[in-house]
Amino acid sequence: MRSIDQTYLRQTAQTPAIRAIKERAYELLELTEGGRVVDVGCGPGIDTVALARRVGPTGEVVGVDADPAMVEQAESVAAREGVATFTRHVVADATALPLGTGEADACFCERLLQHLSWANASLAAREILRIVRPGGMIVITDTDWATLSIAAADPWLERRVVHEHALAFANPFSGRYLPSLLRASGLTETSVATFDLELTFESVQFLLRPTVEAGVLAGRILPQDGRRWWHALSALNDYGQFFAHLAMVQVAGRAR
Repeated sequence: MRSIDQTYLRQTAQTPAIRAIKERAYELLELTEGGRVVDVGCGPGIDTVALARRVGPTGEVVGVDADPAMVEQAESVAAREGVATFTRHVVADATALPLGTGEADACFCERLLQHLSWANASLAAREILRIVRPGGMIVITDTDWATLSIAAADPWLERRVVHEHALAFANPFSGRYLPSLLRASGLTETSVATFDLELTFESVQFLLRPTVEAGVLAGRILPQDGRRWWHALSALNDYGQFFAHLAMVQVAGRAR
C-alpha cells in the first residue's frame, strides 16, 4: 500500500472541495441521533469525529483502519474532541471487518479502495455490504488518478509523470470502477456524482516529488527530465499560470 501521510490528509480535508465532498457524503448517509455508522479506512479520525457529532452520544461510530498508527491518532483525536465515549477505532483489514452482519445503520468509506488491489477492493465492497443492515445507506468516494491533469510546457513529460504516479497505487483508477463494483456487490438505488478538484502547486509538489524521484531511480524518467519538470512548473507558479485538477467519484446506495 502507498504510504499515507496524516498531515496531508488533515490539510486536504480542510480544502473547500474536499469538505464539500465529505458534507455531501454525510448527508447521503441519512444519519440520525442514536444511529450506528462505520468508517472503513478511517485514517487519523477526520471523519469519525464529524460522524459522531451527527449520531450523538446515544449513537456509535466505529472507525476501522489497517494502520495501527492511524488508529492510535484517531483515538487521541476522539478523546480530545469529547466523543470517545461513543466513538471507537479498531485495527482491522477492510476485507475482514470485525462487525457482525447487518450491525451498522450506515457505512462511510473515502479514498481507501485506491490503495487495495482489485481483488481486495471487491472483497472490501462485499464486507461493507455485509455489515450494513438492509436499507442502510453506504457512501463510498474514490479517485481516478488517470484524470490527474497538469498544465505543463511538455505534455509528453506530463503524461509520463502522471503515469508514474498512477503506478504507485494498487488500484489507481478505482473511482471509475466504483459504480459497477458496488452494484455487482449488491448496492441498490445507487446514485453517482463526480467532482473535479483544482489542485494547488503545493499539493502537486507533495504528491509528485516522491513520484518523480521514484521514476528517476527506476530509470523510467531521465534525471534531466525530472529537473526540467520542476523548473517549468515552478516558473508557471511564479507567474500565476499554474493549474492542475483531478476527478473523484462518489457512489451512494442502499444495502439489501
